[in-house]
Parts: sequence; C-alpha cells; structure tokens
Amino acid sequence: MINSFFLAGEVKKVNISEPKDPKKNASAVLLVQYGVQREATGGNVEFVNATLVRVPSYKFPALRNKLRVGQSVQITGHLQGVYKTLGDQGFFTVELVADRIDVTNDVPVAPAAPAAAE
Repeated sequence: MINSFFLAGEVKKVNISEPKDPKKNASAVLLVQYGVQREATGGNVEFVNATLVRVPSYKFPALRNKLRVGQSVQITGHLQGVYKTLGDQGFFTVELVADRIDVTNDVPVAPAAPAAAE
C-alpha cells in the first residue's frame, strides 16, 4: 500500500486557516511549485506543475514563522482521503498532508515599510 509522498519545490503561497475556536491551533495550505511554470493555454485542463499541501494544526504552530513565499522546501507526507458534500451530492477526493517540512533555501523576511512622516 502506498500512501506517502516526497515533494521538493518552491512555496508560491501560504493560506492560513484560523479556527473559530481559540483553543484550537491554526493550520495552513501551501501552494508548492515542483516543476517549471507552464504557460496557460486557455484550455479546459491546465497542467501547472504545482500542488496544494495541507499543514495540519498539530504541525503548523512550530512552522508559522518559518514558512514564507519563495522558499525552497522538501516535504514528506501522506495522502488523506476526503469526502466532501455539495448539497445532496457527495464525492471523494485526496489531499496531500505534510508530516515534515524542511526549508532548503530560505528567503529573507521582507523589511517592514517605513512609517510615514507626520
């Protein structure tokens, strides 16, 4: 049975999901580019060499201040089956869940913009 993955790529986006319950930790979804960026063709199907990876709430707090757009990362994780319901219909899908994230090429934190003179 195969349910694990290894992914190396560049972080293109970090979407943080803050829970409504303050007792729970935040989680995140990363958009990781793992190959050359392709040109958009305008067709019904686009091959983008990028994928979404979920960083679960029990992992994300330790990584919150470390993950930034532009970093090169190596991610080891597992596949997770998900059942979604839309109205009366339901369907299965799969998501990639990070178990370990190693930053292999860090990018500097962007400096804060200077305060405007009053």
